[in-house]
Amino acid sequence: INAEYMGPNMKNIFMEGNSGLDIIKTVTALKTCLNTGGTNFTINTLSPYGAQYLSERLKCVPNLQTLDISFDMFGGMFGVKCLTDQFHSIPNLQSLSFRRSIIAMDGITHISDNLKHIPNLQNLNMEVNNIGTDGFKYLVDHLEPNLKNLNVNYNYIGYEGVKYLINHLTQIPNVQKLYL
Repeated sequence: INAEYMGPNMKNIFMEGNSGLDIIKTVTALKTCLNTGGTNFTINTLSPYGAQYLSERLKCVPNLQTLDISFDMFGGMFGVKCLTDQFHSIPNLQSLSFRRSIIAMDGITHISDNLKHIPNLQNLNMEVNNIGTDGFKYLVDHLEPNLKNLNVNYNYIGYEGVKYLINHLTQIPNVQKLYL
């Protein structure tokens, strides 16, 4: 699939619910999605090359509003880094989900460091990722002020993490829902 197939008006990509897909099936799913309007894209268990391939295509969809890559392992930290390094290509993103991707501290660092490139982000779902208290504090330090909903359930953030968030709520003045 060539980059031009991913039209600039694509608004939603959902990646969840499948398993064991290699790069060939990833490409096929992308092509099918793009030929039918590109509003729902569902895939899971990207290989490292699949994550790299998708990340390279994000620059072709600057108007993307929803990216849901839940239940995915991205081929480890290589995949997380590939995807997050392209956040600058999707500045209009409003909803991002890495739910149940087990990204841990290294992954949350890459994600957090690149949130500045998506200032319009309103919904962030990081549920079940084993980020722990330190990872959560790092995330809180990098949240953008437009954020309205944050889900960090089942991440072992503990009392210290919640206390840290409370002391930094002025950083995210528009927050409406917190799932801790």
